[in-house]
Amino acid sequence: MMVSMHWFILILNLPVAAWDVYRYVKVPLGNMGVFDPTEIHNRGQLKTHMKESMIKLGFHLLCFFIYLYRRRDKMVAAWTLPVTTLRPTNQDLRHALLLSNYSTDRSG
Repeated sequence: MMVSMHWFILILNLPVAAWDVYRYVKVPLGNMGVFDPTEIHNRGQLKTHMKESMIKLGFHLLCFFIYLYRRRDKMVAAWTLPVTTLRPTNQDLRHALLLSNYSTDRSG
């Protein structure tokens, strides 16, 4: 995201990524992972995990619709390009000519 300059998306995802790293680092040494199967059925932990899961689900749904909107916006912008940008340049024409000469030389 940083390479393609999508700063809004990067800033939106940083808190969730930081929370995931924090949760992973804070796992006790004896546990199998963030959600230890032997302790998850404790009433307090189950409520906490369910609440965290619902918050993450809401966040990911929000991100999905933001991504969908941005994708649609880019596609509409691509369809509304001026006609002058759709004309081939001299370099494109030279490249097509070279390819056509290459293909006729190989076939003969």
